[in-house]
Amino acid sequence: QQDLMQNAETSGVQLTVDVPDQPVTVSGDPALLRSVVFNLTENAIKYSAPDSHVQMELTTEPGEAVIRIRDDGPGIAAEDQERIFERFYRVDKSRSRQLGGTGLGLAIVKNAVRLHGGTVSVSSEPGKGSVFEVRLPMMEERDGQAEA
Repeated sequence: QQDLMQNAETSGVQLTVDVPDQPVTVSGDPALLRSVVFNLTENAIKYSAPDSHVQMELTTEPGEAVIRIRDDGPGIAAEDQERIFERFYRVDKSRSRQLGGTGLGLAIVKNAVRLHGGTVSVSSEPGKGSVFEVRLPMMEERDGQAEA
């Protein structure tokens, strides 16, 4: 999280993190799950203009942990939204090369989320930013113990 805060500060982007007071437990590879959140948040910061805002939020819904990354970036056209999770696909090829994009980050996110039994989606409109949403099954609590 510290790296993301530093990236946001360097880019002039305000990053806020909203998480519940109580721990949210999902079963899986902690490093892989961290990379999901890192990739989505880093993209949001990278593609946002200075003086804009990125919000990272964790909430729960029955049986699911829900992570939302919201940005004030350029948004993504409807025809690109279905393809952005494909390997090597870039919405703006010249800009993503300038920013160091390989077109692999969102494909990695999609595969990591699927490995954990979850889903990832995007809601976006050009000129109005994007919201990436990750839904992961939560571990059930039974008699004080977490169970997968």
